[in-house]
Amino acid sequence: MPHHAIRRARRWAVLGVICVLGCADLAVLPSLEPVYEGCATDENWRALDSVGSQPVGEPQVAANTPIWLSPQPGAELDAGSPVRFRFAASADDKGADRGDARCPQYEPQRLGPRHLPAVSGTLFELRIERDGVPLYRLLTTRQIASPPASFLSGLRGSEVRAVLEYVRLKSNQVVAGPYAAEPLPLRLR
Repeated sequence: MPHHAIRRARRWAVLGVICVLGCADLAVLPSLEPVYEGCATDENWRALDSVGSQPVGEPQVAANTPIWLSPQPGAELDAGSPVRFRFAASADDKGADRGDARCPQYEPQRLGPRHLPAVSGTLFELRIERDGVPLYRLLTTRQIASPPASFLSGLRGSEVRAVLEYVRLKSNQVVAGPYAAEPLPLRLR
């Protein structure tokens, strides 16, 4: 194929991608894929995103509002050092760093290809946002999280906010939540 024909084909391909993205309904595109810790799986991600901001179960009240244990609001953090976020389901339910979810995938199973077993318990979502745009998303069943230092160092000099929500799962289905904490403003130096 002649060189000019290859260049023309590349141009048409770029134009095609631009047209598809320009005509795409961005609301149906999947959200930023999270990092998974603890018992969290991609099925939990889909369940959480399918609920969106529509509450399931009891409404949010003080008794089920998540809280930040550390760092403190407005803290100035060293972007070159690991930052440890600690949180709890509510002021009355401090829980434990390991969380309360059962992790059947870590229990002895039969040999052979299997899908990960369903998760039940509390699933937390931690997002790091700048100007309302999520830059990092973590799903975890633990009550402690540390974004990678390489990610944080790229935000040096930025003001960001950490957003925390949780849902209660029963066999990978959201049965309560989402419940949201007050966003945590932070400055990375």
